[in-house]
Amino acid sequence: MGNLVNASAAAEATGLNPFTVRRLGASGRIKIYRHGAAVRFDPDEIRNYMGKEGEERPTITRPRAKGPGLQK
Repeated sequence: MGNLVNASAAAEATGLNPFTVRRLGASGRIKIYRHGAAVRFDPDEIRNYMGKEGEERPTITRPRAKGPGLQK
């Protein structure tokens, strides 16, 4: 486990945006570390999830909304 940082710092260290970092944690793809009210992430774990340079990176998408008028 490396240095634990907040979502903004983790996003800056990995080239993602903070919303994506929080979404990866919420979906269980990366571990969320809680210390009281603070939520921390490990940038090394995010980099490992995203893969090394030159490897195919996983696509980070949201599930499509379903309902009347939303399907194409």
